[in-house]
Amino acid sequence: AIGSADTVICATGFVPGINIFKMGEQAHAVDNVGTVNLVDAAKQAGVSKFVLVSSILTNGRGWGQADSAGFKITNAFGGVLDEKLVAEKHLKASGLDYTIVRPGGLKNEQSGKLAFSGELEFYQKKL
Repeated sequence: AIGSADTVICATGFVPGINIFKMGEQAHAVDNVGTVNLVDAAKQAGVSKFVLVSSILTNGRGWGQADSAGFKITNAFGGVLDEKLVAEKHLKASGLDYTIVRPGGLKNEQSGKLAFSGELEFYQKKL
């Protein structure tokens, strides 16, 4: 229950089980339907801010990265990136004030600096 919260932070994600043939159902249920339902519940409850922790390459197809190894490997887990993208689009269309974070691997030492900006999508490409 959201109760009287003014902000929702959604950092859910399905965990692949032993049965690899059910990964698609699990990704759909958690990363798509579950997140969409939470967005709708937040809107109904009058939440003022929704933060969605998604995944790097969620919009990989839109960036022309559908054939990249990173996209293929990650999306092989039940089409999870495609399911997350549906939820992201639903959040964007919801009318809620939102932030979508698409974390990737952290490779460098902590710098102590944090930067904020408007909508920014980028990817690394070998030239």
